[in-house]
Amino acid sequence: MKILNFGVAVTFLALSACSSTDVDGSYGADTYGDGYGEDVTDTDGGYVSEEIGIDYGSVNDLSDSMKNTVNFGYDSYYLEPAALAILKEQAAILKNNPDTKVVIEGHCDERGTREYNIALGERRANAVKNFLALQGVNSSNISVISYGKERPLVIGNDNASMAKNRRAVTVVE
Repeated sequence: MKILNFGVAVTFLALSACSSTDVDGSYGADTYGDGYGEDVTDTDGGYVSEEIGIDYGSVNDLSDSMKNTVNFGYDSYYLEPAALAILKEQAAILKNNPDTKVVIEGHCDERGTREYNIALGERRANAVKNFLALQGVNSSNISVISYGKERPLVIGNDNASMAKNRRAVTVVE
């Protein structure tokens, strides 16, 4: 019986140590609630091109869905490493084209109420805007809008479809 209790305790501790969900459900957002972890301010400006090979392309590159869309986890506005790499590339393009104005569209999957998803989509769009501003993009050139669950990219209620709908899209005005 003691061995069984010990095994249960070890399992519980291991599972709780792996949890990354914050109290507010933001999956790692820092205490300021800006939607990304604290390490994003440790940038030194020029490392972006070395890390991911940015060619500082034109604004037309932002029409490419591989470069204009970042995805989010369920019920989250946390910017994951794959999203940060895309946003660093967007920032490089926007800094190279300082007069360009963009709109960040926040989107959600079909779960949740309309009101909740509008708010979550706005938090996602603002997380992207705040990150781009930290990278040196003029924040007055960035506006945000939330569509919540009203404009799905993919129709379907399976996990793969819903994952594609949890996104923020950078659109050139």
